[in-house]
Amino acid sequence: MCGICGFTGEKDRRLLEAMNKSLSHRGPDDAGFYEDEMMSLAHRRLSIIDLSPGARQPMRNEDSTLWMVVNGEIYNFKALREELESRGHAFNSQSDSEVIIHAYEEYGESFVNNLEGMFALAIWDSRKKKLILARDRIGIKPLYYAHHGLRLLFASEIKALLEYKSLKREINEDGFFQYLAFQCILTPETMFKGVYKLEPGSMLVFENNALIQKKYWFLDQSEIKECTEDEVAFELVDAVKSHLVADVPVGVLLSGGLDSSSIVAIMHEQGVKDIETFSVGFGQPDDELKFAGEVCAKFRTRHHELIIKPQDLKGLLKEIVWHMDEPLADGGAIATYLAAQKVREFVKVVLVGEGGDEALGGYNWYKLASLPLPQVLKKRLYFYFTTFYNGDSRKPFDTFSSLFEPRKNFLDSMAAFEIKNILPNSLLMKVDKMTMAHGLEARVPFLDHKFLLAALGLRSSKKVSLFSTKIFLRRYMRGRLPESILKRRKHGFILPIGKWLQNELRDFAQDILFSKDAYFRGILPAKDIENLFSKQKGLKSIENSSLLWKLLIFETWHKINFRGNN
Repeated sequence: MCGICGFTGEKDRRLLEAMNKSLSHRGPDDAGFYEDEMMSLAHRRLSIIDLSPGARQPMRNEDSTLWMVVNGEIYNFKALREELESRGHAFNSQSDSEVIIHAYEEYGESFVNNLEGMFALAIWDSRKKKLILARDRIGIKPLYYAHHGLRLLFASEIKALLEYKSLKREINEDGFFQYLAFQCILTPETMFKGVYKLEPGSMLVFENNALIQKKYWFLDQSEIKECTEDEVAFELVDAVKSHLVADVPVGVLLSGGLDSSSIVAIMHEQGVKDIETFSVGFGQPDDELKFAGEVCAKFRTRHHELIIKPQDLKGLLKEIVWHMDEPLADGGAIATYLAAQKVREFVKVVLVGEGGDEALGGYNWYKLASLPLPQVLKKRLYFYFTTFYNGDSRKPFDTFSSLFEPRKNFLDSMAAFEIKNILPNSLLMKVDKMTMAHGLEARVPFLDHKFLLAALGLRSSKKVSLFSTKIFLRRYMRGRLPESILKRRKHGFILPIGKWLQNELRDFAQDILFSKDAYFRGILPAKDIENLFSKQKGLKSIENSSLLWKLLIFETWHKINFRGNN
């Protein structure tokens, strides 16, 4: 896990070093550079596999005509290396990353189809004067770019691109409305005009000052074959096993929910000893710590707990939002950031449960698929339950409708929408930015693409019903996990935002939202914002809290990036 950046065009060492320095938190172990008359590459290293100097980046091929930087992990690197060595390729390290450059050398642009893992990468082909950017199938690792004149700039985080002073900071209005609707900005847009996210499963080829985007992987219905529960179980175990490969200790961020608890159980069955587990509480009666404790007791893990209090946010919110790069209103981001800070004291790699809900039907609103209602009504109910958008929802709903693809059944449609849009732009962005802020690598076994395809191939009736979610996983883990874990409903790894905004954080939030230079003072009347603080019940309370949190995160982001306060 690392940070990468670079640009085409004439050399500018000051710019290259400034971009790389802005990513130092992603790779505190080392830094590396490559420059020629047309390409500049830089890398920040977090040493995970092959800790020796031989695994430094940028990496080259045998005759130094290809150069590469990569952020991520390639889990099938050993098998791929054997294949490439049999074809005559010589390796200089034991790193998983080195297989990428030789795979490109052997297979050309189709090399990405041979990679299993999470990655964002850049390959400079000096013979063809061609730059290739690529992002993993699901979008686990982020990659941003901006095309400005003769320069194409790219980086793991937007803050590195902003070191190029000719790139003006302007708010992207389309991104702004998407943020209000979905609490994140959907690929390829960002909140900055002229800055884009590379789409998951895509390559960007830059040659002769022309950009060509190529899709190398689709979540295509034709790829999804009907699978049995045994086949899905096999792929799940195989995914967890592959995600344990490392030359440093690996832990688990244990929420006490079904997904992360299942990861611990599978690790234990695979013979992993002294598993390090980490859990977060918020000092609330419904905290999940007691459930996490049951799992830890069963498998005798080395357990660590962290209690997050509202005062923790006041001094850290600016720092956390700075790491976000663009506003992200997922309340779990704060918890993940503070948890990662604690986890990094013990391990460099942590497994997390993101993706299990999308793959296996874990969200309560997925039960809509079981209702005998017209699809158009289900779409509106689904949108309402998942966005809690407060205000005129017609424009966001139109956006949602255009992205919502019809599938063979409504559960497949919901899962496809979230895997393509919400996962890479919200949940996975949260995991990456908040863990890498502390130089911690997070791995997501439920998003191994082979497991994901198998899980999506399960019949809907084996995943959700009107009365239950994740039917398959609950059945498979019976006898492996405590009954309390199997029977409990999904809780969610999020802060008690509504309660805190009405109490401990009320003055803090109002000071930010009602400041003289607040962005929203020119959009929303102060009275409308003030009304959001009035106590409500039920869904209205959730809607108000959701919008308040979006405004608070946006204002903090805007102050950092546009009002000179960072």
